[in-house]
Amino acid sequence: MVNRISRRYFIRLAKTDVGSAWNKYDNFALRFATEYLNNNLSPKRQILIVQTAVSGTGFAKEHWGVEEVLYERTCSMVRHALSLEGKNRVVAFLWHQGEHDTEANPTFSFNERKDYYYDKLNQLVMSFRSEFGLIPFVCAGFTKQFCEMWPTQSLAVYEAIEKVVSENRKSAFVINTNDLLSNDEKVNDGDVYHFCKESQSILGLRYYQKWTDIK
Repeated sequence: MVNRISRRYFIRLAKTDVGSAWNKYDNFALRFATEYLNNNLSPKRQILIVQTAVSGTGFAKEHWGVEEVLYERTCSMVRHALSLEGKNRVVAFLWHQGEHDTEANPTFSFNERKDYYYDKLNQLVMSFRSEFGLIPFVCAGFTKQFCEMWPTQSLAVYEAIEKVVSENRKSAFVINTNDLLSNDEKVNDGDVYHFCKESQSILGLRYYQKWTDIK
């Protein structure tokens, strides 16, 4: 239920908040929001980031499929954001998941993995848009380290994402991420799944640039 969702999953951002917010939250969505705020809104306007991503989750764990827990939680959070005072709208759906579904289902063939991820992601995009409208959908690739650990499986997921993007209007894929350092490459902490802070900032800018092409 919406009233049980912690406020920490909502970040309200004004132009005066940009620096302090970045130091606190460190994610690509914040960089995207900063670009959007600075280039599209008047000084008195604010933007609300609805943070719904959860590490270690995926379709294979029955988290993100339509009517499953994290998908329903996302929709509840968006409904709540839209119900707040003022004229509100959703300007982008930023998706960065897939590592778990790259590793999961070890018996899948290349095409089975591709078809599975395509079906799940395509249903998610269509269902979300059926309720909230033709929201621009932008997603991105994994760290280079992760792709090197799971080369064939990563390619299957990438091809699934590319198919979803090609079949749905106002959709884009930031596939160019090989030059962005993971946390492990930056600080040697073993985390090959997440981009480091500096890479998160660059990734957010690439999300925004793709968004400007499809909005």
